[in-house]
Amino acid sequence: MGGLISIYALCEYPDVFGGALCFSTHCTGLRMQNKLIPNSFINYLHDNLPTSGIHKLYFDTGTIGLDELYLEHQVKVDSIIKQKGYSNKDWISKV
Repeated sequence: MGGLISIYALCEYPDVFGGALCFSTHCTGLRMQNKLIPNSFINYLHDNLPTSGIHKLYFDTGTIGLDELYLEHQVKVDSIIKQKGYSNKDWISKV
């Protein structure tokens, strides 16, 4: 869950942190049917992610095991990052 704390630290302390490396970000919570945890994470990023230009972001997700649950949510995260104006100069998202 280091990816979660990394992006949280950037969002809460953008003057302290210049970027976040988010490897296999566990935003799904447990294997559960409701979407409360991932939706809360998406809403938090929407409201708190610093705008682009100063910070750098890296996200990745796998496709096997627990990571296979992440891709659906990473697509939503990527959408928010684009809305905030990040480009390939300051943001990477890999599968």
